Amino acid sequence: MQRLTRQSGRHLLRFNPLFSSRISRLQQSFYDPHQNWNRVRHHFAAVAAENPSKLSARHTLETGNYNNGAHGGRRCVSSSGGVPSSSSSSSNHPSTESSSGGFRTWYLRMLDKNPMSTKSVTAAIFFTTSDITAQGIDRWSAAKGEPRVDWDKGRTMRMLAVGLLMSGPSLHLWFNLMSRTFPNPDMWSTVKKVSLGQLVFGPCFNTIFFSVNGYAQGERGQQILDRLKRDLLPTWQHGLMFWPLLDFITFRYFPVRLQVLFNNCCSFVWTIYLTSMAGKSGVKPIQA
Repeated sequence: MQRLTRQSGRHLLRFNPLFSSRISRLQQSFYDPHQNWNRVRHHFAAVAAENPSKLSARHTLETGNYNNGAHGGRRCVSSSGGVPSSSSSSSNHPSTESSSGGFRTWYLRMLDKNPMSTKSVTAAIFFTTSDITAQGIDRWSAAKGEPRVDWDKGRTMRMLAVGLLMSGPSLHLWFNLMSRTFPNPDMWSTVKKVSLGQLVFGPCFNTIFFSVNGYAQGERGQQILDRLKRDLLPTWQHGLMFWPLLDFITFRYFPVRLQVLFNNCCSFVWTIYLTSMAGKSGVKPIQA
């Protein structure tokens, strides 16, 4: 019986030269560790297409596990259907790249995907946290005889809105503008960026901030102007003692996409002062 089977196999290879040549190339691929495995899959697909009886072998090959082999690329034939498999035991190792990312990788990816939205949400978190801290300091530093001041939720919501709708977008646009206007990271360009920040961006931001915050508290017209006369100049003067060095570090040593984040980290202390100034009651107009 075995002799008859071998003879019929020889007749099949003799009268089907195309099948014979592909089988021979396939055998060479099995024992050549440097052969491209994609060619092997192609040969199996072609043979299975011409011979439907080989379809099960094709399916096993396409769905089976195959590795090039970590130890010399050796290949062996499994007993489940003649599918080549690796002699190495290493297979289907989980990727360490996805597990080693964490929050930092996710945040950087969000900065690349949605830069303005990510920076706006970050600024809102810092403004909200700073206001809560400022109100806690005010309550803790109050004298014993004074009445206990409740948490002003409306003030915290205003600071959240300022960070989300004003601080984050404006800082994103400002830092991008400075990067395009002065693309060189040299000392002179950095000094220009810092100077423009203190002379242009700072006063404009503080003016809009105090005006919007006063309007949200019910102030109108002359009351807002009185608030600006009272708070704008002292805030700018105190900012000159706080921001130039931090802005220099920001422009000099941080890439553009991380400048807003570093600015928000530095502004945590500054925003406590800023929200305290904004939380003061408005100045009543002087009666003649």
